[in-house]
Amino acid sequence: MLADKSGKTPLDLLCDRIVETYQHDEKDGQLLPLTAEGERQWEALLILITNGTRAESKERISIVHKVVELGLPSPVVAHALRTNPTHATRRDSQGRTPLMIAASSIRRSNSAEVVHALLNESGHGSAKAARITDKEGRLPIDAAGEMGHDERVCTLLAKAEPRAVDTRDLRDRMFPFMTAAIGERSDLTAVYRLLRSTPHVMVYFTDGWKKNGDISV
Repeated sequence: MLADKSGKTPLDLLCDRIVETYQHDEKDGQLLPLTAEGERQWEALLILITNGTRAESKERISIVHKVVELGLPSPVVAHALRTNPTHATRRDSQGRTPLMIAASSIRRSNSAEVVHALLNESGHGSAKAARITDKEGRLPIDAAGEMGHDERVCTLLAKAEPRAVDTRDLRDRMFPFMTAAIGERSDLTAVYRLLRSTPHVMVYFTDGWKKNGDISV
């Protein structure tokens, strides 16, 4: 998609217009429904992101998956959830929920806001998505650690599904804090937050535990 002189694509410009039309409830800070102008911009965005998709496939497209995959702003994700309330826990052909896509995507400046929108029950997100694995048996928190997401994302995922922090990745048997600690994308603060949320996980690495044969490291 071609960009203008400021580096923005038509998709970026549409998203900017949609975000500009949003208003927040003064009492709870929740996003209010789009204005009429915002709805027109939303319809234009839907046409743009489904352009080139075969007609018989369009009904099967999850718009929430699509906007998350494209890295669109959190208000756009929130509106996609509002208009498609059952999509927060829907899995695509790879077994990924929208939350898993967000967690396994590259780290962006708005990653935490998008994850929050996807988990926010009052905005048609779902905390249940934090416990849904993909076809490889990964949880979103495993993917977030692997991709080097910061402590805000890891904390949101740990709060949504505390047991995930104490669960090993089925592929490599590593805990989320271990995944977050290795590789070029490692984030020390995320490792600290994950360990602080469930410090008892360290007992698995004590000599007494290992001698009993309860765990391999």
